Amino acid sequence: MDKNLNEFGKMPEDITEEVTEAAEETVEAAEELAQETEEAAAEVAAAAEDVAEAAEEVIEEAAEITEPAIEAAAPKSKAKAIIAVIAAVVIVAVAMITSTMEFNKYNRLGYVDISGKTVQDLIDAQGMELSEFLEMYGLPEDMPADTTEAAAYYSIPAGKIAEMYGMDFETLKTTLNIPAEVTEETTWGEAEGEIALINYVGESNIDSFKAEYGLGDEVTGETKWKELRAIVDTKQKEAREAQEAEAAAAAAEAETADDAETETEAGAEGDAAGETEEITEE
Repeated sequence: MDKNLNEFGKMPEDITEEVTEAAEETVEAAEELAQETEEAAAEVAAAAEDVAEAAEEVIEEAAEITEPAIEAAAPKSKAKAIIAVIAAVVIVAVAMITSTMEFNKYNRLGYVDISGKTVQDLIDAQGMELSEFLEMYGLPEDMPADTTEAAAYYSIPAGKIAEMYGMDFETLKTTLNIPAEVTEETTWGEAEGEIALINYVGESNIDSFKAEYGLGDEVTGETKWKELRAIVDTKQKEAREAQEAEAAAAAAEAETADDAETETEAGAEGDAAGETEEITEE
């Protein structure tokens, strides 16, 4: 406490001198600090420039290293891009062609085209309209004229098939032992597919049937027709195509023979005419 009293008891002049000295010392320290700060800042700036220059050199070196690789890869990338464009064009073209083609869902039911005829061939032969033909056989109204005969036949309702064979539906089911779940509206393709081989060809004919169509021991009397139909129909289709090929070959041979005979006759007539001219001149 005495010290504090003594401090407060000093004269203003003494205090002023002490404050002035302290202030001068503070200013000198501040100037030194500023000088040191300025020098440090200059060093930092110089270091930053060095770092920037080094970074630029690294970037340039990296560019020199990667540029050949980029140039080498560029043609491949360009080629891939061209291939991708071509593929896209092809896909679009196929889609456009497909969209313009008439879609016949009946021809895609999986039935083999045995006869090679279409509904149009059948109605032309019978002198009928398409709508009349479809109504006569209970076929769907949207069935196109280019439907194959096989697809149309297997699309006929089972009840209509029974009618075509001159019997009622229940008699047909009993005769062929068709399962109870098959109805008159079931398509014949589905109904026939459920018939067992023994009920279709008879027990005594199973072995000869298997031999004719090249069927193995895996086929038994209980085998369903839907497992055999494609084999049987394909065989019949091949037989029909073979007959047509033989007929075409025979017709071509006959035509060639006729042409040869015609040429021979023409040559004989020419010779005869030449002899007549010689006689006349004499």
